[in-house]
Amino acid sequence: MLAVSLMRPSTEWMQLLPVASIASCVLVMLVASFSPVYAFGGLRKPRGEHLLEGTAAATLFALVVWFYLSWVQGILPDAPSGFEGSLETLGPALAFVLFAVVPGIFEEVAFRGLIQGRLSALMGPTQGILITALFFMLAHGASLASPIHLGLGLYLGWLRYRSGSLLPGMVCHALYNTLVVFLIA
Repeated sequence: MLAVSLMRPSTEWMQLLPVASIASCVLVMLVASFSPVYAFGGLRKPRGEHLLEGTAAATLFALVVWFYLSWVQGILPDAPSGFEGSLETLGPALAFVLFAVVPGIFEEVAFRGLIQGRLSALMGPTQGILITALFFMLAHGASLASPIHLGLGLYLGWLRYRSGSLLPGMVCHALYNTLVVFLIA
């Protein structure tokens, strides 16, 4: 997804998004198949309060993004949001799948499952969460949204650690992305 977004000289980049999304899912699953304990070990039933907390946090993070983008656009009126034309080009259903469902599942398996799981085993949970959040931020590209991605990565890592499950993070991530795409686009 990052490679596609870096290549986007115009709105035609969105036509490559479904292909990039499928390719990234296949790559995550291929890597995950070599380390199923970390990738899929967190696919266990979470406690209800962790799901509720993730839902509330997604809403809070989306509101922060909305206020942050309003502030940035006050300073830099021509700053792109990153989602210009996405709903018109892709349609709401495909935009929902590509921007919310796919990242919510596969980024959580990759970052909070594979990367955080392994780093936490090697270095401890605090370092695992911190380093994974940095990778998460970098994977989303250097942009004005980097502080938001870092904060979201830290929160999702902490939620994964406390809940012992990837599922609350998947719900939080997918809901957050849905709110951001549909509020901002």
